[in-house]
Amino acid sequence: MSHENVERLRHGYEVFNATSEVDLELWAPDVEYVQTGEVGAGETVFHGREGVARAVGELTEVFEDFRVDPERFFDLGDRVVAFVRLRGRAKGSGMPIDAAFAHVATFRGAQITRWRAYARREDAVEAEGLRDSSPLAE
Repeated sequence: MSHENVERLRHGYEVFNATSEVDLELWAPDVEYVQTGEVGAGETVFHGREGVARAVGELTEVFEDFRVDPERFFDLGDRVVAFVRLRGRAKGSGMPIDAAFAHVATFRGAQITRWRAYARREDAVEAEGLRDSSPLAE
């Protein structure tokens, strides 16, 4: 099942990059979406699919040509850690962004029940107990 979760997450990024919208069917109705303190102004928690849409909407309101490009996936069974690059331009100023982040998706069945966004990949590595021997999905 875990490799399937990597593929589900990969497909979710593809949908977002093609449409600038989140495939809400990937997210459980009771999902908890956590942005760690370094991502924004203090830790922020969003609840449910509406919360996910609101969190992503906040990003797309600030940036244009915004995309999330996955670079590596770590398959941890019911959890998938994704090292991603956030790219785009700030609306108004046109200032480009190209930032390395980590996302951690916890799955129940085929849906994400918990999502954590880390502005520092090393924080995700520490929090999730990743080691060099962790299974890696390219």
